[in-house]
Amino acid sequence: MHRMDPATHLGRRSYISPHSHRPDGRTHLEHTTDTVLALVRTVTAADAPP
Repeated sequence: MHRMDPATHLGRRSYISPHSHRPDGRTHLEHTTDTVLALVRTVTAADAPP
């Protein structure tokens, strides 16, 4: 089963909204920030010299 993300692209429930909360209690903005940071860290770690 595919679950839809509760965030939207625009408005009060947007991905960068500090006002709407996800089921885990974080705001949409916190979730988006965590996701972007995880992606940056993954790419950065992959590009780091051994």
